Amino acid sequence: MGRFTLHLFFTLLVTLQFSETTAKAGDNDYCERLITKDGREFSDCRIKRADEEGLIIEHSEGIARISFFDLSNEMQERFDFDPVAAMQAFRKHQKTEQETLKQRTLALTQIRAEAERKAADEELQKRVIAEWTPVEAHIISVRENGAYAIVRKVYFEPTTVVSKLGLKRPGPPKRLTTPIGSGPLFLQCIAHEFATGSSWNGYIEPSSTHRVTHPDTGEKSVPVHLAVPPP
Repeated sequence: MGRFTLHLFFTLLVTLQFSETTAKAGDNDYCERLITKDGREFSDCRIKRADEEGLIIEHSEGIARISFFDLSNEMQERFDFDPVAAMQAFRKHQKTEQETLKQRTLALTQIRAEAERKAADEELQKRVIAEWTPVEAHIISVRENGAYAIVRKVYFEPTTVVSKLGLKRPGPPKRLTTPIGSGPLFLQCIAHEFATGSSWNGYIEPSSTHRVTHPDTGEKSVPVHLAVPPP
């Protein structure tokens, strides 16, 4: 056999091997109709990609992924289907999808919880401004669940101004304060930390919930009020 004949033989062999490989999952793989084992039918199919689990096909109604387990024996053999490898790939893919779903569910739960908390805070703030008493306080001492404080109610008194022409009109309201009680109150604050010796402004619930021990006398005589900082 001459050198030219050998060269031609090997060229034809490589070409045939390349053509066979391309036919397995090339962009030009086409079949007029593809029917799965469970009866699903796809028309005008072009195979876009093949992996361990199955085929990605483009068909007359869109794109679909078909498991090798749902394909005929002929199609399985054509793409060198390995059921063990396919099952391992499926389980890995399924585990990834479950973890992704878990993370998305957790994130959605956190978003909903945050939205509900924010809505509850806004509702509380509205109720506080409408119903609770605005105050300023001097913090005497801080405890784990609140602080003793000298508290003054804040209120505004209307004023009147007179123009150069002698006309009267409403002026800016005058800010005034008056003591609440004859001694300290105990403030249980929501979403705020007190500091001994500092001033604090906010709102307190008008009625006392219960009483605690006085820091000087030891008597249970100090009214307890829920308190919130201003919005």
